[in-house]
Amino acid sequence: MTASTLESKAPDEKFLHAMCRFLARRIYLLLACNIAAAFASLWWFFDLFTHFRWQYLVAALLFLVPAIYVKQRREIGFALLIALWNLAWILQASYGAERGAFSGTQSLSVVFANLAMNEDIASLLQQVDAVRPDVIGVAELSPNAQRKPYQTIVCKRCAATSAGAASACWCAIN
Repeated sequence: MTASTLESKAPDEKFLHAMCRFLARRIYLLLACNIAAAFASLWWFFDLFTHFRWQYLVAALLFLVPAIYVKQRREIGFALLIALWNLAWILQASYGAERGAFSGTQSLSVVFANLAMNEDIASLLQQVDAVRPDVIGVAELSPNAQRKPYQTIVCKRCAATSAGAASACWCAIN
């Protein structure tokens, strides 16, 4: 649009045109966010940009409208590219093959016990022996415990005792 054509327009139309140009150029900020998300494996800060794929898609489509109105081809192209890029990520995450360490038949068993709240240590140890968990979490393992039975805990496998210090036995459960 030439300067003489723009000057002949009404003030409201000038404002609308200027606002559309301003909004269409915000696509570069959105493009920078998508580029940062593409490098998520390099730095944790870039990984933060990967959490907003839906928002990037919606913003790209919203920025597409003013770019079309002011006929800015470069911004139209970037808006379409960003929209398609994020749509591909969303569809792949929603309907793609499962990825990760726990896909398939792998499982992880965890037992957690709060020693201050557990009334029967013997049954707790029996449950641990029966379940044979991969990870055991223990809360309130302390020499300052108010209840006498919980001040000394003995591991039957390695005969380690936690009396006098807040420690735990890390013996293998096999």
